Formats: sequence, structure tokens, C-alpha cells
Amino acid sequence: MILDLRRIFEIPGEKQEFDYEISVSSADNYKNIDLAVPISVKGVIKNKSGVISLDYKADYRLRHKCDRCLIEFERDYSVSNNALVVKSLSSSEDDDYYIVVGGNEFNLDEHILSDLILHFPSKVLCKEDCKGLCQFCGADLNESVCDCQK
Repeated sequence: MILDLRRIFEIPGEKQEFDYEISVSSADNYKNIDLAVPISVKGVIKNKSGVISLDYKADYRLRHKCDRCLIEFERDYSVSNNALVVKSLSSSEDDDYYIVVGGNEFNLDEHILSDLILHFPSKVLCKEDCKGLCQFCGADLNESVCDCQK
């Protein structure tokens, strides 16, 4: 979704609410994102006394392969974020909390997909107590105990 921010930047009190879905195919260019269903996004961008803020919540489901046992599974996630939207920053400002848009258009999908990647866990397990695979015979230790000599 491309947001036209011209009115938001120019009119104090102006706001634009959004409630839409990002299609599964929109994430095709992001190799770390394997969406099982479209991303549900709800939020608002508003000008409050000259300060432009973006608040949103994204709900989504990803397909994973367990890092220990290699079983494929799906898991639901939810990410909420808020940030200030500016046209430019001076070099002394911390840009972690700001979204810099060069003009009046803002690609919300791209921003949300980038945020999702930042929230990914470094290790993904099918369940907290996953036992993984036997390092000798490759048996799934969640299913059975292997008979190999250790």
C-alpha cells in the first residue's frame, strides 16, 4: 500500500487509518519470509501538532523448518510498531525511531515487511522442548529413542 502523505504533512490533525492485507506474493522478494497466509495490517498515520506518527499492528503466520528436528510447521506472530515520520533528518538525530520519506509517498508494505524481518527469532523450534535429531543415525528423538551405539 502506497500512502500519499501530502495532506498528513500539511494539515495538523489530519489522519489516515488503514486496515488491509499484504498478499503472500508481496513477500517473494524477501527470502527469509515464507508467509502461510496474507499479513493483516491495521493502523493509523496522523499529524498531531505537526508531529507525524505511524502506529500499526501486523498479524501473520509463517512457515518454518525446526532448527533441531527439521520438521515443517507454521506459527502465528503479531508485531506492533510506532515511529515518527519525517521528510529529512539532521545528521545529529538518532534515526532508529524515525522513518525518513523523501517525498510525499510512503510504501507501507515495504516498511512492514522490513520490520517483520527485524522481529524474527534467531532460532526457530517446533516446540520449546524439541529433542532434535540423533547426531549419529539421524532419528527424530521426539518420535522415538534410537538404538545406535553412542
